[in-house]
Amino acid sequence: MTIKLLPDGSIDPSGIDYQQETGPYWVVFVNNSAVNPDRPLPHAYAAHEWTRLASHALETGGRDRVELVQCTPEELDWAPAGGTQ
Repeated sequence: MTIKLLPDGSIDPSGIDYQQETGPYWVVFVNNSAVNPDRPLPHAYAAHEWTRLASHALETGGRDRVELVQCTPEELDWAPAGGTQ
């Protein structure tokens, strides 16, 4: 699997095949705010995004809290891009 990236290093959501990536799905949070909550990410994509954001926080000396949270079935119901588990 190749993860398509945007120029800033973030994930290109158009590269995620939600028919093939069946879950579970995850959302990355920075300081308790969801990053793209309407686009839950399959594990490999979420891990990439978490690593990217956590590395940025370390490099800049910020005190950001970066978390990876698994989506519940209810959350997937309202996420336009999400799949089913």
